[in-house]
Amino acid sequence: MNNQPHPEEYSPTAFKISQEKLHAILNSVVDGIITIDCDGVIESANPAADQMFGFDPGELFGQNVSVLMPSPYAKEHNGYLSNYLATGEAKIIGSVRELTAKRKDGSVFPIELTVTPVDHLSIFTGIVRDITERKKQQEKLLESERLAGLGQATAGLVHESRNSLARIQANLRMMKRRIPKEAHVLQLMQNAIEASEQLAREFEEVREYSASLKPKYALTDLRNLINEAWGQLMVEAQHHNVELIVSSGNENTYVEVDQFLVTNSFRNIFQNALDAMNDNGTVRVTFQETQVSEAPHLSIIFEDNGRGISEEEAIHAFEAFYSTKTRGTGLGLAIVKRYIEAHGGTVMINPTQRGSRAILTLPLSPSDKE
Repeated sequence: MNNQPHPEEYSPTAFKISQEKLHAILNSVVDGIITIDCDGVIESANPAADQMFGFDPGELFGQNVSVLMPSPYAKEHNGYLSNYLATGEAKIIGSVRELTAKRKDGSVFPIELTVTPVDHLSIFTGIVRDITERKKQQEKLLESERLAGLGQATAGLVHESRNSLARIQANLRMMKRRIPKEAHVLQLMQNAIEASEQLAREFEEVREYSASLKPKYALTDLRNLINEAWGQLMVEAQHHNVELIVSSGNENTYVEVDQFLVTNSFRNIFQNALDAMNDNGTVRVTFQETQVSEAPHLSIIFEDNGRGISEEEAIHAFEAFYSTKTRGTGLGLAIVKRYIEAHGGTVMINPTQRGSRAILTLPLSPSDKE
C-alpha cells in the first residue's frame, strides 16, 4: 500500500487553506497565545491575548514580554529564559503556574501560564488563561467556609453575652437612680453604662458579619434609607455639629434592595465619616446613574471633609477586623462590603488627603434575586 502523501496535499492552494485554518483556530480560542524569542521579545500574539492585556492588534509585536508582568516578575523572567537555554533546567518552562499579570493600563490580574519551548524554531510559546473569575469563586467559597465557622463559634457566645450585657445595663441604670447624687459617682456609673453599650454594639457587629445572608428585595427609594440611617446617628451628629447634605438631582433612586441590609450599610458609612471628622463637618451624598456590564446601576457617593484616608488604608478598608481606630471591631466596612455584594453591587473607597469618598454601586434590577 502506498502511504506517501498525494502531491496535491503540497499544492499552494492546500497550503493556503491550511494556513487559513490555523489562523482561524488561533483567532477563535479564548486563551491568550503569545510567542517570544530567546531574548523574551514578543513575535506574535493572538486576538485573545491582545484583548486580555488591553493592547491593540499588533501593538505587542517587538516588545519584551516583561511588559505584561508586574514587579518582581518582570525582572526575573529573562533570567528564567537564560537559565533554561544554558542548563536545560525548567523552573517555569513546561509547567502550569499561577502568576500575576499586568495589563496595558497598569492593573493586575491573576493568570494561569504554560510556557513551552519550540526548540527547532528557537522560540517559546506561552498559553495564558485569565483566572480572575475562578479566583473570585474560590475566595467566595473560602469566605463562606470561614463565616460558617465564625458563625458557629460566636453565635452562642454573642447570644449569652448580649443577655448578660442587658442585665448589666439595667442594673447600672437602677443604681444610678438610687445612689446619692454625687457628681463623680454618677459619672463613673455613666462611664460603665456607655462601655457596656459599646461592647453590645461590638457583639452585634460580629453577629451581623457572621450571619447568613438572604436579601429580601423590595422596591425602595434610597433617599428614604439615607435619611433613616442618618436619623439613627442624629444625636452624635448634632453633638459634633455635623450636617448631612443629600443631592436633589433627578436621578432615579428607586432600587430593589433589602431595606434592613442597605440601611445598615449606609449607617456604617456615616459612622465611619463621623469618627473621622472634627466638629462642624459635612457629609454629602450624591447619586449617579451608570452602566456596569451593560446593565443599569446606581452609584451612591458619600463624601466627607474629615481627616482623609491613605492609600494603605483604602487597600485594607474592607478587610474584616482591620481598623485604624482605637475602639471597635474593625468590621463596620467589612459588613458594608458583604451586604452590598449580596445585592450584586460593589463598594470602593478613594484615598484622599482631605476627607474621604466612598462609592456604593447597586444594580437597579438585581437579576439574581429570589
